[in-house]
Amino acid sequence: MLSRSFISNFKLFRNAGFWTCFIVVCSESLLQQPLKKRLFNHQVDQLALKIATQAFDAPVLVLGDSVAENVFRNAVGQDHRFAVFASNQAIEMTGQYFFLQRYLEKNPAPGIVVLMAGEPLKGDLEQYLTENYVQRVFTRWREIRWMAQQTLDPVFTLKSLAYKFSPSFRYRSSLSTPLLSKPQTESVPLAQPPQISWSLSDRIRNHWQKTQGQNVSTKAWVDMLKITGNLNIPLVFIPTPTNPQGVKQTAKSLKEIAGFKSGWLHLTLWADEAITFPFDYFIDNTHFNKEGYRQIRGYQQELYLRMLQAGNRQEQTRKSDSRLNMNDLTEREKVSLPSPFQLKGFYPLERRRSQAFQWTHPTFTIQVSKTGLFLLETANNSPTGTLEVHSDTYQQSFELKKGTQQLNIPVSKANQIFTFSFPSWSPGNGDARELGIAVKALGTLKEPF
Repeated sequence: MLSRSFISNFKLFRNAGFWTCFIVVCSESLLQQPLKKRLFNHQVDQLALKIATQAFDAPVLVLGDSVAENVFRNAVGQDHRFAVFASNQAIEMTGQYFFLQRYLEKNPAPGIVVLMAGEPLKGDLEQYLTENYVQRVFTRWREIRWMAQQTLDPVFTLKSLAYKFSPSFRYRSSLSTPLLSKPQTESVPLAQPPQISWSLSDRIRNHWQKTQGQNVSTKAWVDMLKITGNLNIPLVFIPTPTNPQGVKQTAKSLKEIAGFKSGWLHLTLWADEAITFPFDYFIDNTHFNKEGYRQIRGYQQELYLRMLQAGNRQEQTRKSDSRLNMNDLTEREKVSLPSPFQLKGFYPLERRRSQAFQWTHPTFTIQVSKTGLFLLETANNSPTGTLEVHSDTYQQSFELKKGTQQLNIPVSKANQIFTFSFPSWSPGNGDARELGIAVKALGTLKEPF
């Protein structure tokens, strides 16, 4: 056993370099969360934060480049229909793949995944803005490991690790401005110096590409096909709207993606959605100007409807009639629900859609638009306790036991508002919120009145 005198005399603890490293590591660790909240300032940052802090249960997940972001901008906020994570071409297919992984980590599988991109298989993590939009944002271990395996570039990998461990390095562009200034929120790329390639690294990468015959974007695309195929999620490719000059590129992209159809039966190309607009609809031959936005409304509405129908149709084939997802409740059953999916109303507890929903408030209200029997089925992980249900014509107490229970609540008139109250509880996994009942299924049954 070491004596105290030995420990106190140990040279390491009297070494200035040791204490300098110790202070730097502690400082960087303490800065991680504050700087992330303060300086997540461009569009890809904000989408990463959105996935981390919100929950979704949408029939359609949208990925894509900046033109897709233009097209689906009107769908943002319709979280019970569309989960929109289209950003820009600079994240390449690698960023699209990482967004898909992060989404599926904590949310139920969507009915369909839609990728809208102009040049989906372009990019080898060598673009001017790769550092800012990919390395600086996607810093999870599996993401760094995946990129390291694809690039075989030690400089690239070391820089990704620096972004992971050093927030002051990650946010150095923003930290160069006064901390008390108003944070930047618009999706403007941060200026980054051109990346200087290491010659040996280039030779290794080029040899690897020749051996494999694929660039990094193609490898990410194949991994997207694998993850969606394993979960039986249809993957739909839609070419971006373009001007007459971009017709050849659209045809090229459709041909490239079509080459994967024989090996992946869940891949679908909506080639008939390829659309060309006049040059004067675009501000830079790529993104729509104000006039372009006005002119594409009809195209947007038809595309949204087609995607929503495809997503809902796929969901119906996945679940039994007794399991209702959130779109069923709002669209088919006409049930008005409280504040969905913002971590202040309710959110799905389990990975599979239509399995459980959790209210984060012990008291909530539901409006049922038609008469009949309103079914509430508790989830298996609900605690025991008394659920109080009342409206202006109905009042009942239900004793909840372990396991699932089906509660039938009569609705004697249309548009009746029911209040549900349940003793608050915590799941006991570090979640400090006061939670309400966990619900497995909701909906109206036959009409006895």
